[in-house]
Amino acid sequence: MKSAGGDLGPGSQLRGRCYLRASMPWQDPTYIHADARLASSVRLKLTAVVLALLVSVGIGLATGAASAQAGARFGVGLHPLSELPSAAEFAAMDRGRVASMRVQLYWPHIQRTPSNCSAADPEGLLATNGCDWSATDQVVRGAANAGIRVLPFFYGTPGWLRFAGGGDASSPVASAEARAKWQELTRAAAQRYGPNGVFWSTYPGPAQPVTTWEIWNEQNSKSKWAPRPSPKDYSTLLKLAHTAITGVNPDARLMLGGMFGTPNASKDSLSAWRFLDRLYEVKGIKSKFDQVAAHPYAEDLRGIKYQLNKLRRVMDANRDRRTKLAITEIGWGSDKSQAPHTLNKGLKGQRDMLQKSFGLFRERRRSWNLGTIYWFSLSDVGNCQTSCDYWDTSSGLFRSGEPLDPKPSWRAFTKFTGGTP
Repeated sequence: MKSAGGDLGPGSQLRGRCYLRASMPWQDPTYIHADARLASSVRLKLTAVVLALLVSVGIGLATGAASAQAGARFGVGLHPLSELPSAAEFAAMDRGRVASMRVQLYWPHIQRTPSNCSAADPEGLLATNGCDWSATDQVVRGAANAGIRVLPFFYGTPGWLRFAGGGDASSPVASAEARAKWQELTRAAAQRYGPNGVFWSTYPGPAQPVTTWEIWNEQNSKSKWAPRPSPKDYSTLLKLAHTAITGVNPDARLMLGGMFGTPNASKDSLSAWRFLDRLYEVKGIKSKFDQVAAHPYAEDLRGIKYQLNKLRRVMDANRDRRTKLAITEIGWGSDKSQAPHTLNKGLKGQRDMLQKSFGLFRERRRSWNLGTIYWFSLSDVGNCQTSCDYWDTSSGLFRSGEPLDPKPSWRAFTKFTGGTP
């Protein structure tokens, strides 16, 4: 086998995000041609020419259909503070050929009390389930209706498991109770949404079971793992999840939580490559995950290259060349009326950076061995209550609200997927 507390509305189970980002001290990182021969006699010259034309047309059509993706897969992530996707947004993603949707499973809102967590729906008036899957069900159902795979990522420690002042970033493995409850949660999620899961037993259409699970989010930053990031403690979290999830589905795949290259929440944060290198030091850890994930936010392509080159070098140095590197968050804001930020580019700038970055990922997909690339995010944050002036609240491909209001970046996105805006 290779994010904040408090009810925020109908999407609260999928929410909870801290907005600290670093300054970005980037440094410069360091046609296939095929020939076909036609062997023909004088009598068959005309036939050969006709055949050659037919083959050429066939190849051209196949190439045209595949050229938009060129082997790359592009998905979208849901902003933890945005509303759940509307029917119109799911329909747009279907037309736009979105390959996958990344969704937060926010533990504090799924399991609000220490009651035991189950994959099943409560039956009867007195039946209880410590885990409320209702919001997640809505997203998984909408995605399945549109034929879109879901990549869930677990994040957030419930208040009843946190240490004093730790918030939702409190280490989720700080106590024996926390470790046991973490395994209970991940096992129940796999039993509900994985192959032959409880959710799919009543779903009327073709199942789109979850096969890959992302474990936590930006665990190399103190803002997401308190009191300080610990590759050793994270390895415990990963091992526990691996045991729980593969115990339900032996073919399930686990992905490391996506890491921003140089978080600057405090001196205790670790660069993504340093964290990863130290994680590899844990004996047997490579057998507990199947993909590494990056959040290479940067002002320009130079910063993206710097981060991904660093990560890939660490992976290669640890003899993990075959493991894929997914981009589970990348994006820029579009609202220049917000506070100045290097990641806020305006409408045209957002579109341009999507085109440039996706082009880079497609070009380097083999040398970096990239997995799916997820744009963050699907829609802007509407009815914003916190951190409203931050760039990522306007990072959506769609403006918030109804009717559906796509930005120029959405049309650019569909050119890479081969879909229809």
